[in-house]
Amino acid sequence: MNFQYATNESLTPEELKELFLSIRWFSGHYSQKLTQAMENSSMVFTARHRGKLIALASTLDDGVLTAYLHNLLVHPDYQGLGIGRTLVKKVKEYYKDYPYLLVIPEEKRNIAFFEDLGFEPIENAIPMQNKDILI
Repeated sequence: MNFQYATNESLTPEELKELFLSIRWFSGHYSQKLTQAMENSSMVFTARHRGKLIALASTLDDGVLTAYLHNLLVHPDYQGLGIGRTLVKKVKEYYKDYPYLLVIPEEKRNIAFFEDLGFEPIENAIPMQNKDILI
């Protein structure tokens, strides 16, 4: 299969909704907010197949020191084909001059994926979130 990769392309609410809901991310129900979130991201790396949005990685950064790989998602029909790995490699290449590129996998089963791509756990670090504002 031939995939087309791009950065910071315009994304429609409909295609974001379809992609996010395909992996059962609740934020897919907020497609207008997702569109804004992608526009407000520092970078968005996308993958398409025959024009269809099939994957994306979005980042947030401070411009010089620290970047966060915020979202990484691949449509279930395209998982296992190396698309997520390619997107992470593109993120790493883009941020190669940043001393810190961080990711917080939400599921423990994804830790090995990121370790294989050169990430490692930060000793004594514990990710936290504010539950007062969760949807």
